Amino acid sequence: MNNKAIIILLAVSLCVSGCSQTIVTGIPDSPDALPEEMTQLRESVHETIETEMTAEETIRQRNVDTGDGVTKEAAKAYLNVIDQLILLHGEGAIDRIPFDNGGIMNGTAIIRLIDFDGDGKQELYCAYAGDSERQVVDQQVIYGYSPEQGLMNIMGPCRISNPGTDVSPETTFLYKEGKVYLMDSQEGKFTRYLTVRDNVLVAELEYEDGWNSNGLTVNGKSVTTEELADCISEMESGGEQKTIYYLHSADDSELAETVRTREYIELLADKSEHGALDMVVIATGWPEEKNDLTQVKAFLDMEDIRYMGTSNQSRDRIDITLEDGSIMLFLSGRDSQCEENDYRLILAGNKFDKAGFCEVLENGFDVSGDMEYGLNTSTQLIDELSLYDYSQTELSIYRNLIYARHGRMFEDPFLSAVFSSNTWYLPRYDAMTFAEKEDQLLSDIEKENIKLIVQNEINRGYRKKPGQEYELPVAIVSGSWHDLDGDGIKEKIQFQSGDTSESDIHCSGYRIQVDSSIVRGEDNVYNWLYIANLDGKQTQLLVGDRVDGDDGWITAYSYVNGKIKQAWGIPGFPGNIQITAKGVYTYEYTIHLQCWMTKRLYQLQDGKMVETEREFYEHGNEVKALIEIPTYDKKEGSLNGPIIQTEDIVVIVGGDNRKWICLKKKVSGEIGWIKVEGSIYIQPDGTEMQNMDVFEGLNIFG
Repeated sequence: MNNKAIIILLAVSLCVSGCSQTIVTGIPDSPDALPEEMTQLRESVHETIETEMTAEETIRQRNVDTGDGVTKEAAKAYLNVIDQLILLHGEGAIDRIPFDNGGIMNGTAIIRLIDFDGDGKQELYCAYAGDSERQVVDQQVIYGYSPEQGLMNIMGPCRISNPGTDVSPETTFLYKEGKVYLMDSQEGKFTRYLTVRDNVLVAELEYEDGWNSNGLTVNGKSVTTEELADCISEMESGGEQKTIYYLHSADDSELAETVRTREYIELLADKSEHGALDMVVIATGWPEEKNDLTQVKAFLDMEDIRYMGTSNQSRDRIDITLEDGSIMLFLSGRDSQCEENDYRLILAGNKFDKAGFCEVLENGFDVSGDMEYGLNTSTQLIDELSLYDYSQTELSIYRNLIYARHGRMFEDPFLSAVFSSNTWYLPRYDAMTFAEKEDQLLSDIEKENIKLIVQNEINRGYRKKPGQEYELPVAIVSGSWHDLDGDGIKEKIQFQSGDTSESDIHCSGYRIQVDSSIVRGEDNVYNWLYIANLDGKQTQLLVGDRVDGDDGWITAYSYVNGKIKQAWGIPGFPGNIQITAKGVYTYEYTIHLQCWMTKRLYQLQDGKMVETEREFYEHGNEVKALIEIPTYDKKEGSLNGPIIQTEDIVVIVGGDNRKWICLKKKVSGEIGWIKVEGSIYIQPDGTEMQNMDVFEGLNIFG
């Protein structure tokens, strides 16, 4: 079983045998003779799993339901069972002395919560060492709980499965299609696939393999070797098995899982004393066990813990805020495809996974001892171009590293955790005090490096320019809860992009679901859904499409009266639009002398987005003149502007996006205007020339 799964604490394989209880056979006897009975038998066995399961389905298969699965009352009853077992048989342990390559597992070694029949209610499974001479785990029990009947002994105490010809106590568990089967086998006697149904132990399938005189049988009927093999194959097909060994190969990780399970049951028994974050940490075994966003989200959904997840601009960091205000932070590496399983849990509250942090950042930071930082920001100037190799999170760390070396304290729990894990970090100054001392504390090189990093953050849209007042749409994580319609009630927002399981969705389409309302679209190539509030009243959902080559298109949806409705559309890309008091600024590729991302202004009028024409659209890049160019002194003015000589370097300041382009000579700063239609330069005498014959260095592809 994959130890990365969030279910580590709750999903484990076990097996039952030698039970004194009456076991109901899952497949009733039939008077029909074989081989016709085999057809009925195969039909009764679970079908092979054909498709890859979602994370939530996987968790259901592995029985991690801890919402209704274990109520507070059930947890208390289960704790009483566990305490009694430990009192009688001791804590779980492994005796390594008898074997060089293994050991004997004894005591109350295995404690697990398992939803055998997939009904969302978990049973308690325990395996322990009874009073046998060798003191190896050899007994097991299963308990259930219901509000009507209270604690129920479903199985045992009875013997652990022993399938070999020698002493080989072990527990084997089959996970299949949301259900769990304990494989009971006793040295050539019956082998049974046991589960729980309506609080009764049931044998889904039982067979004899010919070890004894009864020959080959399935549910008491004689079968051939091939028929027996077919039945076993169909029963196990599409499932996943795990075995716990109690002799020779005893594994310490099983005892660790027992400890986590017991802690989790204790937590469930007194939920009021624990926050949602405690539940996540204990349930997942983090940070000892790696956990990604997919696994944590699945647990939150199963526990019905609401959250809001957002991504930063460079998509390397995701913050999950739980309904009680606690925060989890996830990071992805440089090779990330921005899939949810690429994001690893690094920070939960104030608890920091230093090893995970270093691993995600590909050893850019050394986990052994103090962290070693790859970018020297204290004694040499940074190469400006090299900054483009770093993500938004890395730039933030390197910029604040300069402050940290001089003792600045950080309110940001992530930055505080990153720097506090180093012995050299001696926090002395709060933000206000540090600001007063900054000029004296920092060297000239450090000050310049801060400027370089800040400018890089501005250039890449990670930071606003000084004086700018705008908001950006926020990329959210599917499954987040947000009040979209302003009624004070949060709705659950789900988003799927790319290949979907819906047959009527284009392979590159998208699907948005808010509560029970669903809309679908095609040709989406962006994996994120954004939210934005343009009028302070209602929140829109924004989806980005790519159309006509490199052009982007933003489709906005509103949630009104319980339905998702398309609201408006504008050109651009969701992550780049700027929401201001004047309206929404977006960017669209246009051709006016050159191909350029033109900043456009749209305003919301009567529920529609209407473009407000601007008089001037900025460009700002430098080009070289290939011919002599006379210029006008202003738009629609006279031909009295400066003469641009061949080889002159000029700045394309911008234009009106219709007829006029403004140029500035780099050396003298003189301003002049020229006529342009699309990509064609119009000389004063009306002669037309291609833009490439007039200037070198134009943006041709945006």
